[in-house]
Amino acid sequence: MATTLIAEESTQRAELNEAVLERVARDDVHLIDLQFSDIAGGARAVTIPTSLLATVLDHGYRFDGSALSGGPREVELDLYLAPDPSTLVIFPVMSGAPRRGRLCCSVRRRDGHPFPGDPRSVLERVLAAAASAGFAYEIALEIEFYLFDQSDQGLVPPADAAGYFGLGE
Repeated sequence: MATTLIAEESTQRAELNEAVLERVARDDVHLIDLQFSDIAGGARAVTIPTSLLATVLDHGYRFDGSALSGGPREVELDLYLAPDPSTLVIFPVMSGAPRRGRLCCSVRRRDGHPFPGDPRSVLERVLAAAASAGFAYEIALEIEFYLFDQSDQGLVPPADAAGYFGLGE
């Protein structure tokens, strides 16, 4: 059964990778940002030309991860970015700039296992543990906005005097 699951996941992955390559070609994308989080949760990215994308989707993108912590480099640490094809975003065309896309990546060790300092892999592991304990994790956006009135002096006071949870007396 495990072999069947692995084969199904491999087939699905290949289909997703092919869909990414087709979309990138159709939308005339020239550069892909391979985005990942560092140990502190900061967004990082490596930009590759789309000519490398098929190889990177199949094998990952090797980089020296020894500087991920932000400290001094003491030893080389081979890590790989493993793009998640379901996260492809094509950005709007900027005037005169080549069209770009973005893929979110997990950070993997040379043996393919998750890098312990990868926040994305840690979250996946914690969510799997929570699911096995019967918990479901749901997330939603909270959109907030504020209304302001501009005065003749250029000041922008709030439109009402209501505070947090106020009703706008």
